[in-house]
Amino acid sequence: MDVRQTDELFPGYCRDILQVRSKAGGFVPLDLNRAQMRLWRRELVSTRRRKLRLKSRQMGITTKYLAQALQRCQLLDGYTVGIAAFKGTDATNVYENLSEMYHNQREDWKKRARLISDNKDGLAWKNGSRIHMFSQGGKEPARGYTLQMLHCTEYGKWVNPGETLAAMLPAVVPNGDIIIESTAGGFNDYETIVLDTIGTL
Repeated sequence: MDVRQTDELFPGYCRDILQVRSKAGGFVPLDLNRAQMRLWRRELVSTRRRKLRLKSRQMGITTKYLAQALQRCQLLDGYTVGIAAFKGTDATNVYENLSEMYHNQREDWKKRARLISDNKDGLAWKNGSRIHMFSQGGKEPARGYTLQMLHCTEYGKWVNPGETLAAMLPAVVPNGDIIIESTAGGFNDYETIVLDTIGTL
């Protein structure tokens, strides 16, 4: 199985395997909403490895990428993901959501790739796959790592984001996925990136 094949299975994986916290309380299957499905369809036919996502709040875009990271790590041996957040507390919150998503999935899927480590630094499986948590204020984030996927969340809030991102990009393999997503809050080079991108459409 390869990345393309896991991506084709993604909606079913979310619906049948994962559960997320409901706003009404308790846990419900992760049945992708309209925005998440639209994004999945677009990315499935795209060859672009760098993904810039300007998002609205409460649309589940971060959740979509966390679920994708979990799926790839469970199905692909030796797959490594880096998730970078604004600061340590944000990285902890993202980790807690990720860990909760994993532990509330179907029991038989936990046995597909046995979890050997689960802490605020990330998750690791016996099949060699890992998810590493970084904060953009950390010293030399991602140095010494080799990543197949880098997910930068709430990039618009980052301080000195261009410098931090430039330090992290060499860790990503040439055909790896780079996701930069954020709401419109903040005013850094994310604004410039988005405006430049719009200008090329």
